Amino acid sequence: MSVEWTVLFRDTYFHLGVHNPRPSQAPATMERLAAFTDSPSPRLLPLLPLLVGELACQPSLLLVLNHPFWDQPLIGEGSHEAHLEEFLLLLRPWIHALEINGLRSRSENRLTVLLSRRNGIPLVSGGDRHGREPTATLNLTNARGFGEFAAEVRSGKSHVVLMPQYRRPLWLRIAESVADIVADAPDHVHGWTSWTQRVFRECDDGVIRTVAEMADEETQPILQALEAVLGRLGSLRMPRALEWAVPQTGEQV
Repeated sequence: MSVEWTVLFRDTYFHLGVHNPRPSQAPATMERLAAFTDSPSPRLLPLLPLLVGELACQPSLLLVLNHPFWDQPLIGEGSHEAHLEEFLLLLRPWIHALEINGLRSRSENRLTVLLSRRNGIPLVSGGDRHGREPTATLNLTNARGFGEFAAEVRSGKSHVVLMPQYRRPLWLRIAESVADIVADAPDHVHGWTSWTQRVFRECDDGVIRTVAEMADEETQPILQALEAVLGRLGSLRMPRALEWAVPQTGEQV
């Protein structure tokens, strides 16, 4: 089991990958993580090291700071990075790895590599792929289970490999992923052939509906045009580079 936990911090937020919690403690752990996220308050910040420290005490658990330089709330790179330094200063003893993200830019990943070297935190692979995009980053290991793998990373042994698509333009890979999402799926297990049957939204009345259920005569042509444009983008293909590995120093990222 794993979860990406959104941690509200100052006027930004960070994501911690919590991997392999004890099954017997997972429900209670999720409740505590959700409660912290749902009640943002500067008064709760002193509790954050206690909560993260309790998690990290589980020997088979892996705690990863995901895409640390992604300024998702758009507060400005300088402000976000200042908060990141404070966040790491507060939680450094319990963060086991930093993520090299297969769907973030190479420049952002280079900053993560430098952060890893400055703080002595291993790098580990991660994806953020929400479609059929193959994972662009992998970890190589001889571990026989996730517990052994977590122990390897926690001891500083992490071997990250970048797959061929990592060298391809990121915008094109994202466009291809979106094109895959809107493509017909004739073999869908529930018979949801069209993407409009597979995308859901909670409406103002609290009812969850598909895009198909919400579509009307006015929106149907817009949806069809969107499908055509995204499908065209997804048909663009570029030559794939040879697979290559990246050492922990990360000069090639």
